[in-house]
Amino acid sequence: EDVPILKHMSAEAKLSLCQVLKPSFHAQNVAITVEGEEPDSLFIIRFGTVKLYSQGKELCTLYPGDIFGENAILGLSQDGMRTRTAIAESMVELCTIRAEEVLQ
Repeated sequence: EDVPILKHMSAEAKLSLCQVLKPSFHAQNVAITVEGEEPDSLFIIRFGTVKLYSQGKELCTLYPGDIFGENAILGLSQDGMRTRTAIAESMVELCTIRAEEVLQ
């Protein structure tokens, strides 16, 4: 319920989504995604904070409930590759959704 983009989903759709979510944990200062890499997942922040960078420049800080990694998974990047690097600013717990699950 704390994820804005999911607030308008039906209970059935949320249940289906929950069945494919997998937890992942990342230590502080560890890269979760790297700009230019092929995407394999998108992420919802459960706990902690993540900083996004593009071409070495800090773009923003993401907080619990925020989603990242979706652009490349959904084909919204020009070359289909990741357009940002995501680094755990603190210890982070993410809900991870694999690309093949999103595209079903």
